[in-house]
Amino acid sequence: MEKIRIVIVEDDQEWLDGLTTYLEAFNEFEIVGQALTSSEATNIVYLTCPDIVLMDIMLESELNVQ
Repeated sequence: MEKIRIVIVEDDQEWLDGLTTYLEAFNEFEIVGQALTSSEATNIVYLTCPDIVLMDIMLESELNVQ
C-alpha cells in the first residue's frame, strides 16, 4: 500500500514539530514537506506533489493562498 504523502504548513514551529511527530507514528503517512509560510508552502507543494496539505487556517498569506 502506498503511503499518503503530506505537506504540513504551520507558522508555529512547536505545533509544526508536534504534528509532524504525531503523524510520523502512523505507517500510512509520509511527511514530504514542512513550511512556516505560505510562500514556502507553495514551493514545497509544487516540488513534492503531496496527496494532502495540512495548513494553518490562520496563517498569514503573502500570496493569497486559500
